[in-house]
Amino acid sequence: MSNQAILASSLRWLARVAATALVLFVATFVFFEGFPNPLSQPLRVQIELYALLLMIGGMIAGWRWEFFGGSTILVGLLMMNVVELTGNNRFAGGAFPLFAIPGLLFLAYAFVSRRGQLTAA
Repeated sequence: MSNQAILASSLRWLARVAATALVLFVATFVFFEGFPNPLSQPLRVQIELYALLLMIGGMIAGWRWEFFGGSTILVGLLMMNVVELTGNNRFAGGAFPLFAIPGLLFLAYAFVSRRGQLTAA
């Protein structure tokens, strides 16, 4: 197995483990606290809830489609931070910066695996 194949495999599995951990983290909160009705929330909170769902969807999709999943996670995180910056003049805090980890790892895998295909051709 080449070094590039080992790197690609490592990136893929690190992204999958990180994504699974974060999905389970969010699922724990939803299980114990319940998921709020988005329509009963202020618009800013609605957008943040949809951004969270987008990030979770990206983490699930990243298991099969790494580039799409990583991009979706980062778009959701960007949405969350734009809402936080406009509403609270700060970036999203807490565990939300951790959501960038699987997104970046999925994109890194997509880049490394694509680059390997180009050099092999």
